[in-house]
Amino acid sequence: MSRLLRLFFFLGFCAAIGIFALWYIRTPQPLRHDVQIAYFRDSIIYEYHKTLAKEKTEDTAFLTTLAQQGNIPARIKTSELLFLKGKENPASYKEAVDILKVLAEEGVPFGQNALGVALNNGLGLDKDKIEAFKWFKLAGETGYMLPRDNLMKLGLTLTQEEISQGSKRAEEWRENYLKAPFSLTER
Repeated sequence: MSRLLRLFFFLGFCAAIGIFALWYIRTPQPLRHDVQIAYFRDSIIYEYHKTLAKEKTEDTAFLTTLAQQGNIPARIKTSELLFLKGKENPASYKEAVDILKVLAEEGVPFGQNALGVALNNGLGLDKDKIEAFKWFKLAGETGYMLPRDNLMKLGLTLTQEEISQGSKRAEEWRENYLKAPFSLTER
């Protein structure tokens, strides 16, 4: 594919994302918009550079660079790759969990669900089913279906007291998250 064709593809993609972002911003959302806008911005950068990378090694190196700069889709993909490596090298689970903790604290539903899975299964950290319940609950409240299924399965194994503790932790996290200042420039 020629560079000119890639440029037109990129510009069309940017226009489509821009229109969607305008609609999305004006729609009431349960969580802050700064994370969502950052995700759209980062998606544009990530997709554009992914189309330019010709070899997998270039793509992986650029993915790592973007992840270190705070690019949300790149951090998600990096954590997925680290989890896959974790089967051969358990230290990779710890690296993936470090990335997921940041994503979860930023309010990214994928990060919240994946951190819940890691906590529930003891991958990269100690098992903590109550904390896993908290992250599944928070991610499920955004409309993401997978954490709702995980929450239901986990809820069958917990006592009522543990469920109430997990719900209380989720409520405390949500209150602190919504009190944080709204910013499009801070990353």
